[in-house]
Amino acid sequence: MAYFIALAVFVFAMFPFTQLYPLETYNQPYAIIFSALFLALVPLSLLQIPRNDRLALIYLAVLGLVIFFVEVPQGLDPRELLYLVSYLTPLLVVPPLYYVMRNRPATARRLLTWAIIAWVIVGAIQRFISLTFLNFLVTQSEDLSVNIAASGRGVLGFAPEPTHHALHLISMAAALMLLRGNRVVVGLALGGAVLLAGSSFAVMALAVGTIIWAASAPLKRSWFFVLAIVGMLLSTFLPALLSGDSRLVQLVDRFLYSGFDVLVADASANARLSGIFLPIWETMRAGLLPSGISWQAWLEMRARILVENGWVYNLSEGGAASGFGLIFVQAGFFSLPILFLFIKRFLVDFSGHQAGLLTAAAFFCFLGQLYLATPSFSIVYAALIYGIAQQRAARLPRPGPRPTYVPPAHGPQSHPRPHSLPPAAPAG
Repeated sequence: MAYFIALAVFVFAMFPFTQLYPLETYNQPYAIIFSALFLALVPLSLLQIPRNDRLALIYLAVLGLVIFFVEVPQGLDPRELLYLVSYLTPLLVVPPLYYVMRNRPATARRLLTWAIIAWVIVGAIQRFISLTFLNFLVTQSEDLSVNIAASGRGVLGFAPEPTHHALHLISMAAALMLLRGNRVVVGLALGGAVLLAGSSFAVMALAVGTIIWAASAPLKRSWFFVLAIVGMLLSTFLPALLSGDSRLVQLVDRFLYSGFDVLVADASANARLSGIFLPIWETMRAGLLPSGISWQAWLEMRARILVENGWVYNLSEGGAASGFGLIFVQAGFFSLPILFLFIKRFLVDFSGHQAGLLTAAAFFCFLGQLYLATPSFSIVYAALIYGIAQQRAARLPRPGPRPTYVPPAHGPQSHPRPHSLPPAAPAG
């Protein structure tokens, strides 16, 4: 029973935006609901997670509850309940995902493989045949996908907007790579993120992930710099792969011709990147003091940032546009232990492996648009724990075969066995 519930969590985590019942939120609650049921049936499954990661997930949940209840006497806004979900979701969702990966890794690989194929097929149908194909699974608006395509962005897939489509594909690709899945399918996911979702943020995540991964061993990976030059040359062929009015093509053109001035020239890039880094910088300027989970505190910080940085067009009223950044801004220096562990897991532990490129890219996804409330984070984190456990198991000395006794051959120089000694001479 528990295994099938864990499988249900796995499926809902791979399709986190699919609406079985119309709700206004991007993330649907089904993975969390089934995870709570799984933990109620198998509470000791949490003990299967290695100690450091288990304590980190518990610490994150307790931290969220503490800053949440500090805010209760002052009154609560529904947004503050949504903030709390980012702190609780990993503790609830990671255990059943890791349960499947640890006990049935082949099943986990197959699930991720078929999920990626489904996402890419639906994206391809939306890209080349019908923009509205299966849109009813993620939105009640019949014109959403048409309006998004008219603005030059990519297709939705099973997501409410193209950027979430792309970043979720990158997350699943990273998890499949950590599970030692089919690399063709991994490449298919990355191709879907760039060519079907058409997300410039996904391209940036992959570029930053590649740079971080290459910089971890610059001499060994010097070929990367050649590849970077080739990539810049090939980027001139993007218009042949994407429509000429694609935002990705426009942003690449602006970057090639005007460099980082694109951050000022393009309103969307300006809002996304400033929404990630400026709240983090503002918290550092404040001496890492927590701002709390209060929505009003965020609105005050937002107003201060807009006044002090005239080049910023706009910032989201919903909160810092960053998964890790939201935790950092709200919890301040109390968030450092958990964030340092996340940095180690995503950027350090697999820096010597090819999977490290995708884990670094996934880190940038959660530094950006994807919050920790999205089950995408739990998929990658569970796969990271599994990959580390496999590395440690591979380093353990394996018992060799038991030695077999081979009697010495009877030759002229060999020592005779005791029973072949000549009889003793008679006494006297």
